[in-house]
Amino acid sequence: MSSGKGASQSHTSAENTPIQMFYDLLKQRNFMGVHCLVDKWHDQFEQARAISDVLLAVDNPLPSGLMDYYGMIRVTKGGPVLREDFMKLMKLLDGRDNSFPLRQEAADKALLAWSLLSKPHIKAQYDLSISTSHNNGTPGNGCGYINVGGSQSDGVLFGGPDCSKFHESKYNHFQSKDTSFILKKHNVGPGTDDEVVIISDDDDDDDDDSQETIKIAPLPKIDNIE
Repeated sequence: MSSGKGASQSHTSAENTPIQMFYDLLKQRNFMGVHCLVDKWHDQFEQARAISDVLLAVDNPLPSGLMDYYGMIRVTKGGPVLREDFMKLMKLLDGRDNSFPLRQEAADKALLAWSLLSKPHIKAQYDLSISTSHNNGTPGNGCGYINVGGSQSDGVLFGGPDCSKFHESKYNHFQSKDTSFILKKHNVGPGTDDEVVIISDDDDDDDDDSQETIKIAPLPKIDNIE
């Protein structure tokens, strides 16, 4: 039988739950209050889930040992990689609105995955590596490599964390003569939480050499969510 103290603590805890808050607001016919809470918590829930989805993919390589780059940008394996979907993900990981722990790490990993899968020739080779490993039916070492620039240094390693030759650079995973993807980082403070990924598209219909620039831009510290 529960003690009076325990029952009191349980009651107090229940009163602080979102469900109880909605219950009270509806009893008061405070419909606008319900909408405000739903909007606020929905955004925060989505931000937390975005971080979890990206880092869950990072921590769980494919059975072949390859990194799950599709999972790192929340895309179905082998499916299309759309810029608008990536923009939505990066908006959820934007430090101006998202102050949850591990936000910056998730943004870095998502940007890394995008830098690979947004290149059709790299995506095709990655898909082939996944398909080959799956058809073989046996786990591999996950050390796929693509030469994209003509020299040994101009390539991409698809290896997972157990691949001894896999060296992941935090901000530029590969070097290539293809300059359509430019990655820049600007340091302004002691911690990585001072940075946010910003994507700008400088498309020019009259210029076939237009470039998309992705950079890490400085932002002020964000206080904890109230």
